[in-house]
Amino acid sequence: MIEENKMLSAEQRFEEGRGFMIGETVIAEFEPTVTERYHYKNLNTGEETDEYTVVTKDIYGSTTSSRVSDFLKIDWYRDFGIIDIELSRKGKRILAAKLQREARNLAEEYCHEEIVASPGFYIKDGVPIMIMGNQAMLPTKEEGKFTVVSSSASLMKHIDSMDLKQEISNYINFMPKVTVVLFYAALLGAIKPLLNHLDVKTDFIIGIVAPSGHLKTSLTRLYTKWLVDEDELEISFDDSIRSDILQKRIKQAAGQNFLIDDLHKKASIYDQNRYKERLDKAVRTVSKVGNSALIFITAESLKGSTIFSIHDRILQIKIPRMDSEELLIYKMSMADISHSYMAEIAVRFVQVLLDNYQDVRETVEQYIGNNIFYNKSKFEMPEWCKGSTRVGNQVRVLYLVEDLFCQYMCENDSKLSGRIQLHEALEETGKIQVKQLERLSSLEKEEDILLMLYQIIEEGTNCKDIHIVMTESQYSSGDKNMALLKDGCFNIKGEDLINVLMKRVGRPVSLKKVSDQLHKEGILDEDSDKRTKKVASRRHYVINIAMLENYCKFWGVEEV
Repeated sequence: MIEENKMLSAEQRFEEGRGFMIGETVIAEFEPTVTERYHYKNLNTGEETDEYTVVTKDIYGSTTSSRVSDFLKIDWYRDFGIIDIELSRKGKRILAAKLQREARNLAEEYCHEEIVASPGFYIKDGVPIMIMGNQAMLPTKEEGKFTVVSSSASLMKHIDSMDLKQEISNYINFMPKVTVVLFYAALLGAIKPLLNHLDVKTDFIIGIVAPSGHLKTSLTRLYTKWLVDEDELEISFDDSIRSDILQKRIKQAAGQNFLIDDLHKKASIYDQNRYKERLDKAVRTVSKVGNSALIFITAESLKGSTIFSIHDRILQIKIPRMDSEELLIYKMSMADISHSYMAEIAVRFVQVLLDNYQDVRETVEQYIGNNIFYNKSKFEMPEWCKGSTRVGNQVRVLYLVEDLFCQYMCENDSKLSGRIQLHEALEETGKIQVKQLERLSSLEKEEDILLMLYQIIEEGTNCKDIHIVMTESQYSSGDKNMALLKDGCFNIKGEDLINVLMKRVGRPVSLKKVSDQLHKEGILDEDSDKRTKKVASRRHYVINIAMLENYCKFWGVEEV
């Protein structure tokens, strides 16, 4: 564009009735001018782009403006409504050169920087940024420094005015020993990305446990749903959704709460394992990804629904059994708090933490004891935790959320923030949870793999965890996850034996230990020098079903 730049260096002007001119040559019947530059930086991808506001003035004095990103690819008719049929290719290049020169020489006050990011917490040039749904926040004193834009289209609920102290009290005290914990668990969802950035471990989910009809889903939705589209962050345990899609949705909803509703007992082993897998994926997501939603589940009971490694990552909130009259009173009273106030409280809480970020950082460091300048952590694990580090950490995190909320939203009024109620409620449910974990851990240690194996064989062709066939013509030793049930023996390759047992018990299983136990109990048909025999040209464990059945009858198959 050297020639075009030379022409621009000559006399250029705009004349009404004639247009944009260089010397006495009319280049176009309009003049475009760059008025503003917008530099966008995506904090997630690292991509940086520029857009420019271009204003056009035609020979009749009419003006039009539009945003463009490439001066050489402007469609004057599409973008500005200007008929450009008679505009020559050279003329277009001259106009592009004019705009480039103006863009390069724009005064600083006309150059704007916009940060684009998905929901979550970020630090940009030392400034903390939080994005919740479509709402982007940064410290009030930094608002003129740059503009932050959310890449999410999810609309947050909003209330223009409310009696803040009254609404806080309503939410905390609605149901004694229940909603105070639910309130701070929900707020944890809002500040989880910020706390994770400050090295606070929030590697757990929240379980609302209550009998059927006891408002567990209604209350959870009321406290945790902050988007206008309340269905956006909720699925049922029975919903058909791929694990990777579920994990992606959880990751994209940082600063929110995600509800997986209605965990209940299933008759089939397949459905039980599907539930366990869904829980496992959810827990792993919140454990590994700081910028992600906090997960809530609702259940009538967690007994038998999870393995220890998942169960100890669930902070339980228990709603006590009530009679019909008590339930009716609560159902009628829910109308008093069924507004968007909770979303507004969460947003204001995040905003005040951003405004006081350095002080918040110091409080967090004192609380978790990560700073060498603090001799003692502000938190001491309660004795009733009995050394359970996971339960202790769950308690510590909620203590911290309440501490921050009390300081910055309640003017250090611990009565308003319900501190005593929170501590008492956590202790009451926590003691029960610790006992449950002790019992579950003991059961898993005592679990008899051979009883589990007998159950698999009993299911036969109906087994969902491995493909069991009854004839050699149906069997292929080269196929994975297949076993042959024939002539009173269960023939299975070593890797398939371990895989099916791990699916069933939900934890790692040692092939050597299983083999040793089968051998010790005389259940294997073995070669003289090996514990396996060749079946269909490959080594298999050949399990004598009659011997396994005798073993199970002796120990009591009902224990499975």
